[in-house]
Amino acid sequence: MDHTLITSVEVTKRPVVLCLSASVLPLAEKIGQAIDGDVHGLAGRCCAAQHQFEHTMSHISALYVAGRPVVGLCAVAILIRAIAPHLGHKQSDPPVLAIAEDGSSIIPLMGLHHGGTALSTAIYKAIGGK
Repeated sequence: MDHTLITSVEVTKRPVVLCLSASVLPLAEKIGQAIDGDVHGLAGRCCAAQHQFEHTMSHISALYVAGRPVVGLCAVAILIRAIAPHLGHKQSDPPVLAIAEDGSSIIPLMGLHHGGTALSTAIYKAIGGK
C-alpha cells in the first residue's frame, strides 16, 4: 500500500475519517467507504492507513479550517479542543462527528446544517446500527 504523509490539506471537501490507533482502522476504513471519505491515520500508531499525519491537533484544525468534514474515531474532547479556536457561524461550519472506537455512539458536534445529519445516518447504516 502506498502511504502519503499529509503535510497540507487538500482543497476538496471529501470527508476525512481520523484513525488514532491501529485497532480502529477496520472501522475507519468501513466508514470511509460508506461516506466516500479519506482515512487519515496517526503516523506511528495507525501505519496502515492510506494517508498519514503526525500532529493530531494541528491536522484536525487544518482540516476544519479547509472546510473538510471530519469524522473522528476518538474522544470528543480531542475534536473540540482542535476546532474551538476556529468556530464561526453555524451557517459555515463543516460537519464534525465523534464516533466511539467500538462504534457504539455517533455524536454530531458541528455542521448539522451542512451534511452532518446525512453523514451520521450513512455511518449508522454502514456500521450496522450499533
